[in-house]
Amino acid sequence: MLKYRYMMSDEQDHQQLFELVEKMLEYDPKQRITLVDVLRHPFFERLLPEQRIIDGPSIINTSSRS
Repeated sequence: MLKYRYMMSDEQDHQQLFELVEKMLEYDPKQRITLVDVLRHPFFERLLPEQRIIDGPSIINTSSRS
């Protein structure tokens, strides 16, 4: 069964995309997913290591919350 109105597939990558977008659109900034967590989300696991930017120091250093 499809959880979201616009989801056209039950495939895992499609579900992960909708889950990720939902977390990114969270209204409360304290509950919203961080950039680092976005980049570590399972949706991006299929990227090759050389395509990922999560290991870059500039991304890691800017991930702290106030």
